[in-house]
Amino acid sequence: NSLTSTANRAGFRIVPGAEALRALVPEVDPRSDLIVVLSHEGIDIDRELAAAGLGIDVIVGGHSHTRIDKGEWVAGVLILQAGDTGKYLGRADLTVRDDSLVSADCRLVPVRAAEAEPSDRMADLIEVFRERVDDEYGTKIADAPAPLGRCYFCESDLGNWVADRLRESVGAEVGLINSGGIRKDIDAGPVTKLDIFEVLPFWNQIVQFTCTGEELRTIALTNSRAEAEELHGILEVSGLTYSWWGSPDGVKLHNAMVGGVPIDPARRYTVACVDFVASSNAEKYLGIVPKDIEPFGVTLTSAVMEAAEELGIVSAPQEDRIQRVEIDFMAPAGR
Repeated sequence: NSLTSTANRAGFRIVPGAEALRALVPEVDPRSDLIVVLSHEGIDIDRELAAAGLGIDVIVGGHSHTRIDKGEWVAGVLILQAGDTGKYLGRADLTVRDDSLVSADCRLVPVRAAEAEPSDRMADLIEVFRERVDDEYGTKIADAPAPLGRCYFCESDLGNWVADRLRESVGAEVGLINSGGIRKDIDAGPVTKLDIFEVLPFWNQIVQFTCTGEELRTIALTNSRAEAEELHGILEVSGLTYSWWGSPDGVKLHNAMVGGVPIDPARRYTVACVDFVASSNAEKYLGIVPKDIEPFGVTLTSAVMEAAEELGIVSAPQEDRIQRVEIDFMAPAGR
């Protein structure tokens, strides 16, 4: 349920993988020699499924981008995953006897795409779609004086730029965008609509909510923990600045400000976000559950495209909006 926005799930009932398999395996087992599960839930959940005694034989997994060179056996179930970004093709030669998987010879085959030449028929097909994409997204809309890059666990110049455009699009005081939703760096030079689409390919909807200053501090603390412990990609921020430190008792918020002014715990602040964060993953990313989420009927991708075209330039320095404070806990008192 957390992998896509609430709107995208409308009309669907999504059940845990183990529950679905308990219903399906008895139906397909009499008609098969081998039961192979295609999973996109990550290696940890794949291991749980394998250990659950569900009657499956093989799990071909994804999402966690785990490279498993020779396959991994858990409770007699073979788990396969071939890393990320198409670097490898997984091959598994299986021996099946009496309705059971007896053995497996598994390996990863490197994909050397740069050395491959497409057939004439495939090259013609690629060109047809390239022309369609160029017609729609090939237009130059801005220039980037210098490269802008991403960071999954820390503040980045590209994250700052996207968060600023998000906040400005609805006039909010704070803008928050999950770093994992920023999927490509921007090179110096001309910037096209396609560049922006490749940076923000998910078409997440822009939403706004309000929260108290105390809740906003909770959001900053939750984000600090995500950075300190690398729990997941952090939220890039706009309008909000804060610092944190790691104490023996855990991560602590040092200070937090909005617009350069210390946060008032009792005051309410407007926050611009995307539905993937605010509606589908609020507790994970925010540490709170907003109660007054207001959709704006526009995607982050289209809003950022429009902003880039209007500004004509894509540029944002990394401004230390998020800072880690180092404290020497072994220093003598009074130092």
